[in-house]
Amino acid sequence: GRGPWGVGESGKNFDNSLEFRNVAQLPTLSCLAPDSGTCAGRVVNLRVEVIGDVYKACNVQTNGRHGHNFGEISVGPSSIVQLRFRLLDALTGEDVRANKLMLKFFSLTQDQGGLSQMQVVAKGFKDYFLTKDTSVAVASAEEFTTFAASNHADNAAPLPESPSSASAVDESRSIAILFDY
Repeated sequence: GRGPWGVGESGKNFDNSLEFRNVAQLPTLSCLAPDSGTCAGRVVNLRVEVIGDVYKACNVQTNGRHGHNFGEISVGPSSIVQLRFRLLDALTGEDVRANKLMLKFFSLTQDQGGLSQMQVVAKGFKDYFLTKDTSVAVASAEEFTTFAASNHADNAAPLPESPSSASAVDESRSIAILFDY
């Protein structure tokens, strides 16, 4: 199949970056509150880059933007991928540094046999947020924290249309990570 990260079938290698356009508006000196709708802030894109040589997709056709404010990145079973997230000015392509950035990862599940478990490993963040009924296990070691699925679920369950329409079950399988620079 053809997806935003290249051409191929399940388990094959793909290009090392994917860019989501117009993901946010950041405040500027002339527009301190772009979320108010009274002015336009600095529009930024989110680039996701693979660190290293290998990225194996489970289903490359699912890669890309879905619904409202969702990006999906497919990772093949029994594989590991290291990703770097960068904000870029939508007009110039220059790196943009946000004072605060919240990334939320949905659908952390594991298969019924327990052979495939979704995990997010992060470092350099200020805080993280889980629901009180979370199914995500948290473990810290040195500079890294691992957020891992801890229950069996239907991995084929669709993502919600937007973060605001996520069900309680969707939220219980998610992790929000705050980066504060």
